[in-house]
Amino acid sequence: MSGEINELQRRKLARRFALIDVDGDGKLEEEDYAKIAPRVAGAFGQGLDSPHAVALRDGYVKLWAGLLRKMDGDGDGMITEDEFVESIAGSIMGREGFDRHILPLAEAFVGLADVNGSGELDGAEFARLFGALGVGGGDAAQAFELLDRDGSGRLTVDEIIAAIRDF
Repeated sequence: MSGEINELQRRKLARRFALIDVDGDGKLEEEDYAKIAPRVAGAFGQGLDSPHAVALRDGYVKLWAGLLRKMDGDGDGMITEDEFVESIAGSIMGREGFDRHILPLAEAFVGLADVNGSGELDGAEFARLFGALGVGGGDAAQAFELLDRDGSGRLTVDEIIAAIRDF
């Protein structure tokens, strides 16, 4: 994608920004990214030193550094919603940026949320993950149904990665 996005994509990116902006102050800072991994790990009863929690935290540290470098146009150490939307539309949504920053996070999320060790997420695991990320239960159930492309009642890593790409 070359930086041109439609209104639906813009709204999705604004929603993503709001979910990451943990303190709701209208800007992304390192602290917002630092709060996500412990919140998600805690929702799954994982200590911060568990391998999955460490992978998630490390993924967010790398993502923050990469995003700040790319998005912080005015050099103030934070990312506004406009900086986020415009930059993501042109760079992170590209294959290389996705593979470098988002794919490792997606794999870490699945590893952490897959409490039964099946390699897939069932509806309950997915709802817990969504809840830990600040998304309501009704939205989680609706999203699960839409993402379960094969109707198996489970989400594979490939289905989740495809959904993240689409979002």
